[in-house]
Amino acid sequence: VPSTLHKNIITLDLSNNSFPTLHNQSFISYQYINQLYLKNNSINNIEVKAFLALSFLTDLDLSNNNLSQIPSSALESVSRSLLKLSLSGNNIKIVTRGSFVNFTQLQLLDL
Repeated sequence: VPSTLHKNIITLDLSNNSFPTLHNQSFISYQYINQLYLKNNSINNIEVKAFLALSFLTDLDLSNNNLSQIPSSALESVSRSLLKLSLSGNNIKIVTRGSFVNFTQLQLLDL
């Protein structure tokens, strides 16, 4: 994530890049992000604390990456704020029971 962005940014579109891993605290400096678009990035790994600082995140687009499973542990820190989650176009074959149990505000899930 570029370090030169304004600290109060609310929408961040990092689509169409090529980074296979979202590292822990990738967005630590940008805690006010509401909308995060990460589609078409070849992401195949999301570390557990990647979204830790994003308590205001309502819209997360992880579509068209290389995820093979739902990154439940990484999404736990934003599970109560997310309204929209897109995971379509990934290689997810199995959705386990309880994957979205803590997503109390979720209105749209695109698999």
